[in-house]
Amino acid sequence: MDKPFKPNDVAVILRPITNKDDEWDGNFELMVCAVGPVTLAEEDMQDMLAVATLMATTVPMMEDDKAFAEKIMIKCDELYAGGNIDLGVVTVVDETHVLTQYSKTVGGVQ
Repeated sequence: MDKPFKPNDVAVILRPITNKDDEWDGNFELMVCAVGPVTLAEEDMQDMLAVATLMATTVPMMEDDKAFAEKIMIKCDELYAGGNIDLGVVTVVDETHVLTQYSKTVGGVQ
């Protein structure tokens, strides 16, 4: 692929938060971003951004509600991993992993 993004793309971006030695601390910024030039109708782009924002909202919800996180992990495994990946590892209560009860995210729309 010669371009990672195309016009009208909408992305949910996870940016790792690192220390001064560029080591990941287990936390990340969560952003929703649209790529221009935007050629879709304004209402259509707003709809796309709304869906991406809803997707991004699931991250802090998973941080707050372990049962919800487990439901998401099960569905993710069904849809994308085909049962071949143990997605449960990200729910381990360990400050070095994301999506635990200790994870912190910083959100924003760019």
